[in-house]
Parts: sequence; C-alpha cells; structure tokens
Amino acid sequence: MKNIILITGCSSGFGLLFTKSLALKGHVIYASMRNITGKNAKIAEELRIFAQEKKVDIHVIDIDVTDEASADSAVESIISEHGHIDVLINNAGISSLGVMEAYSMDDFRRVFDVNVMGTFLLTRKVIPHMRERKNGLIINQSSSLGRFTIPLTSVYNASKWAIEALTESWNYEFKEFNIDSVMLEAGVFPNTDMRNKAKQYAPSNEEVIYEYEEMLRVMLNYMKVMKVWQDKDLIVPPEVVAEKVCELVDSEPGSRPLRVLIDPIHEEALNLFSPHYKKMQEFVLRGVDLEKYSELI
Repeated sequence: MKNIILITGCSSGFGLLFTKSLALKGHVIYASMRNITGKNAKIAEELRIFAQEKKVDIHVIDIDVTDEASADSAVESIISEHGHIDVLINNAGISSLGVMEAYSMDDFRRVFDVNVMGTFLLTRKVIPHMRERKNGLIINQSSSLGRFTIPLTSVYNASKWAIEALTESWNYEFKEFNIDSVMLEAGVFPNTDMRNKAKQYAPSNEEVIYEYEEMLRVMLNYMKVMKVWQDKDLIVPPEVVAEKVCELVDSEPGSRPLRVLIDPIHEEALNLFSPHYKKMQEFVLRGVDLEKYSELI
C-alpha cells in the first residue's frame, strides 16, 4: 500500500536514510528540512537526483519545526495535494552534552524547542486530518536515553523522557481513531551525525566543565568507550533502524508496538526493566478504570 509520509529532519542521519528507504518501498515521501535554498540546498538537490535516478516519489520541502507558520504551510500543502497524510515521522532533533551549569536558558530552550515542541507542533497539525479519516501513524524519534540517564546528558535526557511521555499518552488518546503512536528507542549509531550535532549545539559555557574534575574524566571516558564499542562491532548499522521503520509503516493498524528498542548495548538491561514498567502502568490504568488500554503498553 502506498502511503503519504511526512518526515522531519531529513538533511542528514536517520531522516535522510528513512526518506530513501521508504521511497524505495514505493511510498510518497515529503522530506522536510530547513533552508532548502540555503545551507541545505546541496542535500535537497541530491535527494531530487536520487528520486529521478531511482524513479521514486520524493518531495523536498522546507519546514522549521520551531516555526508554527512553517509547519502550517507545509501540512496544508500536502493535504491540498493528496487529501491526507498517512504517516508522520518526527525525526528532527538535536543532541547536546555538558554539565547542567554549562547551559543558559536559551541553550535549554533550543533543545526542547526542536526535540519536544517540534514533535508536538507537527503532530498537532496532522492529527485532525488523521482523526477525520480514522487512520494514521505517528512515529517519534526517542532514544534509549529516554529510559535511563547518565551524567552530562541531563538536558538531552529530559527532552527524550518528554517524548516518551507524549508518545505513550497519545497512544491511549488516539486509539479510538485507529491512529498508532510509536516511539523509536535507538542507541548509538555511526554515520548519523550525532557527534557533529552535539558539538554544534554545545552549551554556551563549555569551559565550566573544567571545574568538575570527575565529570571531565567521565566525558573523556565516554569517548574511549564509544571507540571500544565501534571496534568490537557493538554498534549496529543505522540501516537496521530504517528497516524497522519500514516494517512499522507496512504493519496493520493496532498491531504496532508502542516502543521499538534498537540498542544492542543496553537492550539486555532495558528488557529487564520493561516487564516491571508494564506491571506498574497496568496497575495505574486499573486504578482509573482504564484497564482496556493495558494492551497498548
């Protein structure tokens, strides 16, 4: 079945990979990014060439997920052209690393504006159309860091914990309209531009980490551990995540899992935790007479 799919954050990493993979499956893809006539003009043109060469249906559009007018214009344009949007993939996001004290309020807002508010904004724009048709799929880019926390990632962690809460609550809310809300919990992947983005969106007062001797050692250790993971092939290729996304899109409504965990490094630990979380959530739902939603956990 050919779906109309809107993907945010397609200038690099997972967004670019999802665009190509889903287009090759025969879907109509609206690949969004900022500044398609400016800094992202080259990648926008590369996607157009890819579409021509592979004879697939990719439309590159300009969306700034922090700008409501930009989101409005894009969504209405797609609805005007096709009458509906079947799938929204909220992939746009930024990573950031540093001690809490290094972040100004503007630094903090920037991460939340893109990772959380951007996800909320685009979902808010497409849901009325999906609800009217009683059909749709929302895929949100979370992280395994949406389930646990480590030092120096407090701001990024908090944004992904927010995505977890939004996605799970939406899954209950949208059930009666045959709309699935799913989150991807990916671990560390090569070639997804995460390191460069972490540098690009580093907090304003990076130097303050030198006042934190222990945390400086932690940061240096992260770099060593990452290299060990890569050397031991513990980091799986990002194409695995793209394959999972294709499977989600092709799955029957109501059959999709709430969480898709793809993190071989932390998978064992998270799988130990998940059954306990499920029991806790079932208990909470029973307490407010919503036991029927337990199947969605």
